[in-house]
Amino acid sequence: MTAGQARSSPQDATTTTALLADLANLRYLALGRQQWTTLLDHGKVPPAPAAVRLAGDDVTFDDALALASRVGLDTGDALRVAGSL
Repeated sequence: MTAGQARSSPQDATTTTALLADLANLRYLALGRQQWTTLLDHGKVPPAPAAVRLAGDDVTFDDALALASRVGLDTGDALRVAGSL
């Protein structure tokens, strides 16, 4: 760490992640598992997401559906997509 860098604390990460909920026009959001947990555990979900993504190499389709449901998205017509678009 250089003199100009500051260490971030878990509180800093929570505050930074929670700021996302204040972005009223945020429609698409991709975060890692711990970031989503922090956001949702603090009741901070953007007001009207169109889609969310659980980023990570070990994410299952069931994990993604559980996240979408937890943020209030309808998962009845959920699609699983793989590869490059």
